[in-house]
Amino acid sequence: MKKTLLIIAIAGLAMTSCKKDRVCTCNFTVTQSSAGQTVSSSQTVEFTLVKTTKRTAKLACIHTKSTDNNTPNYTATQDSDCKLK
Repeated sequence: MKKTLLIIAIAGLAMTSCKKDRVCTCNFTVTQSSAGQTVSSSQTVEFTLVKTTKRTAKLACIHTKSTDNNTPNYTATQDSDCKLK
C-alpha cells in the first residue's frame, strides 16, 4: 500500500507543470521602401511572461512578419524575430 501511494505521489508531481517567469527577447525590424529609397530601423525588446508554463511561453513568443504594399511605389515590412530564453 505504501509503495502504491508513493508511486501515485511521484506520478502526480511529474504531471504538474512548472509555472515560473520566462523571458522573451524580440528583435523588431521595420523596412520602408519608397521611390527607390529604402530605410530600415531595428529595436530589441525583452519582456517577461509571468508565472507561465514553457509551452504557453513558446506560444506567446513567436516570429511574425507582415508587409503593407497597398500604396503604389511604397512598401513597408515589419518583422519580429522572438526567442524564448
